[in-house]
Amino acid sequence: MDHHPDADRLKEILSQSSRRGREIFVRLWLTEGIPFAFRKCPAIYEDLRGWLGSRLEIHPKEISLLGSARTGFSMARPPEYGRDFSHYSDLDFAIVSLELFNQFEETFNEFEQDYLSTAISPRHERERVFWGANLEFGKRNLPVGFFDADKIPYFDRYPISQQVGQAMWVAVKKLEVTPKAPKVKKASLRVYKNWQSLIERVSLNLRWTFQN
Repeated sequence: MDHHPDADRLKEILSQSSRRGREIFVRLWLTEGIPFAFRKCPAIYEDLRGWLGSRLEIHPKEISLLGSARTGFSMARPPEYGRDFSHYSDLDFAIVSLELFNQFEETFNEFEQDYLSTAISPRHERERVFWGANLEFGKRNLPVGFFDADKIPYFDRYPISQQVGQAMWVAVKKLEVTPKAPKVKKASLRVYKNWQSLIERVSLNLRWTFQN
């Protein structure tokens, strides 16, 4: 299989794959090599990883890209499956770092306690709904080894959330002014406790995508 197979070919292969087959695909095609979005400018990708690693004080090898930027098309459940990567797409960064994961877990616990004790309060109804959903997300997914950085408010009392949020914003702006670099709508970060947590989660997502 090519490193960047097309959507129809990938669907044909993965819809018949076992769990082991999906996990092999995740390891070889989704976490290694040059992402589709940077296939014509791999040095820019590596420079971006180095810059982000420096900002977050982690090794660039712990940083990867998933989503349509990796494969060239969306692997979400139909009808989104197969939608081409474009300047309307996001960069879905994945970081495998126990230290960073622990920081987010600790900060999430602080956010939950602050919310329950009314040390912080939503500024409007929309924020109240989002915070409630984010708290449920953290309680459900931290125990299985992953967390989305944007589930914690960008408040001064949560510096790691601010740090990552600012880094994602600057990453997009850096690409905007870099010749030949892909242009995207926004960037987000999911942090994983270890590689097995990433492989199991992405493999499960693939099963959901291709199940009847």
